[in-house]
Amino acid sequence: MSQVHKILHEHLAVRKLCTLWIPHNLTEAQKLRRVNGCCKMMQRFAGGDSNAVCDMVTGDQSWIGFYDAETKRQSTQWVFSFEALPTEVKRGRNVIKKMVISFFGLTCHYTSIVLEEKKTAATDWYTNSCLPLV
Repeated sequence: MSQVHKILHEHLAVRKLCTLWIPHNLTEAQKLRRVNGCCKMMQRFAGGDSNAVCDMVTGDQSWIGFYDAETKRQSTQWVFSFEALPTEVKRGRNVIKKMVISFFGLTCHYTSIVLEEKKTAATDWYTNSCLPLV
């Protein structure tokens, strides 16, 4: 065991850890808004017992990009025993990206739509182009 290793690990109690990837870094207000929305849905549909739940369709949109991800070795950091585990919001250097929108029901995936490069979905697009497909 080298002296550097001994000093770092035994005397300073430092460990080398990889960062944890988290998709979003939500504020407390954003988290609260999501919880309140879920509570309203549970009340509206009798906690999931209502048959109307089967008719619900939900969608999600995401930018899909091509990028060079950071390697595990590049993301390692030295961490003291009293420090929190390192996290980082995953960001990439997007060269090409497209928006993909997917729609799901209770039991199946309805459709996925890929928009043209660098185009986004607005309210009129959802109403006029999307609803007929779903």
